[in-house]
Parts: sequence; C-alpha cells; structure tokens
Amino acid sequence: MTCTYRIELEAATKHFSSASKAGIGTNDAQVLLAFMAGLDAETGELTSDMSVADVSKITTLSYDQVQRSLKKLRTLGMITRRQVIKRAGETAFTTILPCAFEAVGLKTPYGTSMPKNGHLPQELADLMCTQSWLVVDAVTTAWSEHQPLSAEAISDLRGGPIVLERITRMLNQRYEASMQDLEIAVAQVELAEEQRKAGLDTIHTADGDMVVDVAAFERLCPVAVDWQFVKDVITTMHARNPLSITKANIRNRIAEAAYARIALPFVKDKAWSDGVRLLARQMETKWSKPTNIWPSWYTAADAVIHRAAVSA
Repeated sequence: MTCTYRIELEAATKHFSSASKAGIGTNDAQVLLAFMAGLDAETGELTSDMSVADVSKITTLSYDQVQRSLKKLRTLGMITRRQVIKRAGETAFTTILPCAFEAVGLKTPYGTSMPKNGHLPQELADLMCTQSWLVVDAVTTAWSEHQPLSAEAISDLRGGPIVLERITRMLNQRYEASMQDLEIAVAQVELAEEQRKAGLDTIHTADGDMVVDVAAFERLCPVAVDWQFVKDVITTMHARNPLSITKANIRNRIAEAAYARIALPFVKDKAWSDGVRLLARQMETKWSKPTNIWPSWYTAADAVIHRAAVSA
C-alpha cells in the first residue's frame, strides 16, 4: 500500500509540476485530465462530448471555474472546442491537442512523440476539432517540421474539401516561408564567407548592418587585440538588447571593448568567455568612457567601420 501510494504521489507531483511550467493551474489541469480520462486509445480519437456540467461534477469545480479553464486551455492551444449550435444545452465537442499531454506530464497517446514547436496557431488548431489522432498528429508534425500534409492524413481528414483547403493553405504558407528563410540563411552564409576571404566581417546594429575591415583593425589598433573578442562582446550586447548597439555608438563600443581587453583588470585577466560576459554586461549597465583610453583607439575604430552597402 505504501509503495503504491508513493508511486501515485510521484506521478501526481510530476503532473502538476509540468502543468505549472506550461502556464496552467491546478483547476486547468483537472479539467484537462477529466477529458483525457474519457479517451479511448483503441479508436484513435481525441474528442469528447462531455458538457461543462459533466466536467464540473467529475472535478468538483464550479460551472464557472470549468468555463474559465476551458477558455484558458483553448487560448494556450491545448484544446479546441466547437459547439455546432450556439445555444445552452446543445452538445459541444472538445478535442485534446498534443501539447496538452506534455503540459500535464503525460506521454502523447498512440505511441507517437511530441514534435518540437507542437503548438498550432489558433486558426489551424480550430480545424482540428473532432479530427482523429492520425490527422491531429500529422498536422502538428507538418506544422512543426515545415512540411506538407501526408497523403494518409488527407485521406482520413473530416470536414470535406473546404477544411482540407484551409489546412493545406496554412501548411503550404509555412513551408514556403521556411524555404525563403533557408534561402536567406544560405545567402548570409555565402556573404559571410566572401567577406571572410576579403578580410571583412559584419556586425549588427539597431539601425542596420555595418562592415568591419578586420585586417585594418588588427593593423591599426595601438596594441594587438583579437577582433573576435570585440565582436563577441558587441554581439552579446545586441542579442540581449537590440537597441544597445547603434550606428551612432558602434565606433565607441569597438574602441572601448578593444581597449578594455588589454587594459582593464576585470576583463584582461579573465578567460575569453568570462571576459566577454563581464564586459558586455558592464557596457550594458554602468559604462562610461575609460579614463585612460588613448585617442588612437577611437581613430582606429573610425578607420575600420563602414556601411555594408558601401563595402559591397
């Protein structure tokens, strides 16, 4: 008895820990589990016609509490719900979506795994109402992996040509967008390689990209500094706060980061990653022009930066 109790306690702890991470509360988790309890693994269905009143009795939550949880779960993309006739007493269908199982610490049903980015946009999620697990799983996977819908899922789809057209359109738009992103990424890699061969590098600012002549930087700096350290500091700052690096301040940031690496104790005596992290944080928060920095650092920075369009 004690062993069984411990296993059940561990399972419950896991469920509610997962729910908290997913942004749902105890009431929401109870409502989800109430619907899940009625699923039949042998039929491959995810839809329940339990009413709000039914769920209220099962969970001992009030009618209003169940309604609030249903609204929240739908907003979070964990369920989709449809009532054919918008009238009190008419049957409503609630379909559990894959990400809901992970939210309460359960494996997805029917032996499939939860894909990355398995949350569907609201319009697409709504089209999953009353669909089988085969279709819901296939659509979720297609969305996550930027792929078209499989022929098997199409043959099992409910709702006719209109539903198929809407699902296909959204998946195709996502696929086409991912192909465009891939083309842009490839072009950026090719450009970076061309720049590297030419001794150039690109840095991002809040108002556009800038190009740095790395060879000139290493030649003109008063003391030898590895350009990659300076870039890592600037890149870290830009990633944390895209407005922190601008075309107006980039010259100062380059000069001062380079000087700090060879002159300021809290940077020069640190390992590479620690130095980058500490200097980026300091330059983001409490930073002013170093007291003893030589003007030649700013002169060097002025000479090596220019607009990407000019260098191209």
